[in-house]
Amino acid sequence: MEIEQKILEIVSEHLSVPKDRISLDDDLFLDLDADSLDVWEIVVTVEDSFGISVADETEVYKVNDLIELVKSQAG
Repeated sequence: MEIEQKILEIVSEHLSVPKDRISLDDDLFLDLDADSLDVWEIVVTVEDSFGISVADETEVYKVNDLIELVKSQAG
């Protein structure tokens, strides 16, 4: 799916992890060694890439959380 592939590309680019080593169930902090600044940068890039707005209080822990954010605001 296009959304999933774009999210994987964004996460891969920001965390310098090969795309094929990222799972949708990966925890950004525990599995991919992101810190809160990394996640903030990823969320901002997702917002810009998909033309959405994510509330500051939104909790993002897993790669799939990013996909669900985009899907919930798409369409």
